[in-house]
Amino acid sequence: MESTEKQIVMIPFPPKQAYNLSKECKTQLRARLFMQLEGFPVVASMAILGQKGLLNELKDPSGISLSQIQTKYGGNEGYLNVAMRILCSQGYATQQ
Repeated sequence: MESTEKQIVMIPFPPKQAYNLSKECKTQLRARLFMQLEGFPVVASMAILGQKGLLNELKDPSGISLSQIQTKYGGNEGYLNVAMRILCSQGYATQQ
């Protein structure tokens, strides 16, 4: 019986075709790649903040400071700052 399982094969990076791309095409390709990569920290941050209940806290129009978040939920204030900046950069929150 033959196996129908697909095999994964690594391709060399960058592919040979990448060397023939124009500068404009490479720029567009890089921009698209970085937009996709930007989603990983957004999703991860939102998932953790949602699990902790912090996203509901952010809905309060009076706001909350980083030190209040750190006191109430624990965690590293530096990482919390990064997570909040990610949410702000994507338009999910504002910093006042």
